[in-house]
Amino acid sequence: MNRYEDPTTTPMKPSLSVVVPVRNEAEEIEGLSLACREAISPLGLAWEL
Repeated sequence: MNRYEDPTTTPMKPSLSVVVPVRNEAEEIEGLSLACREAISPLGLAWEL
């Protein structure tokens, strides 16, 4: 049996998008990724790059 979920009443999974300008991705991505992980870890959120 398929379960139908009404999108108007189904709670959305919370998300946060952040756009950060980076001049040289190859040099800056590790530091940026680490900074983002440290910033959101107290909130109990996951970090995806």
